[in-house]
Amino acid sequence: MIEAGENLVRALLADPGVRLPVDDGELSRRTEELDRLTIATFRTAADSVERMLLQSTPEAGRAEAVVRATAAWERAYWASLPEWEHQVVTDVRPALYGCFNRADLLISDVSSVVSDFLASGKPYAVANTGGLSETAFRAAFPTAGAATALTPDAAGAPAPS
Repeated sequence: MIEAGENLVRALLADPGVRLPVDDGELSRRTEELDRLTIATFRTAADSVERMLLQSTPEAGRAEAVVRATAAWERAYWASLPEWEHQVVTDVRPALYGCFNRADLLISDVSSVVSDFLASGKPYAVANTGGLSETAFRAAFPTAGAATALTPDAAGAPAPS
């Protein structure tokens, strides 16, 4: 059922105007740098013990380098996309919190993503797909407490201003 819901959301968000990143070379360079710092390579026949031994102690300064490379990659990634269009992220990058930092608001079902988003302090809406009364919905799902509750008929959505 979750997969069907995800497919529906993707279908609703599908828009011929949404484009893939336009890479002027910067995004590729930043991706290569970040991959070099974060992807471990092993012999094809390496077992789990050998893999753990080879990756157990990172070199000094690696964590700081990963933080810098991640920030540079995110700047290049977001700069490669039109700012005014919504984006559908389907890969491991950008990370969830990087997306939260760029988002103006969140529209979600009841999930742990809502709890993670609360720290952003930004507005959010939660879909009440079960058609519960608003009081029952908020009582059953405390993370929806400060959200706009969206009913299947969209009655809970505020009118555009």
